[in-house]
Amino acid sequence: MDKQVISEEGFNTFISIEFFDHETKTTELSNGFKPNYATQFAFWNEVNDFYLNHLDRWMMQVELYLSKGGVAESIGKGFIVL
Repeated sequence: MDKQVISEEGFNTFISIEFFDHETKTTELSNGFKPNYATQFAFWNEVNDFYLNHLDRWMMQVELYLSKGGVAESIGKGFIVL
């Protein structure tokens, strides 16, 4: 059986992060199939009982996207326990 090889040319990848009640943040577009993981995000929050409860009970959503020709499609999703 022959393996089909997909060229990275023309493809871009990026990652989105959803946290608490903030707008979704994304990494910069990377050429090819390797997204830029070396990104730092800052989310400023008032530390109160509501926020601490959120950290204790919820997760941060991370999603990987593949983009070609300006059209992005989610190809994977994960959750980080806070």
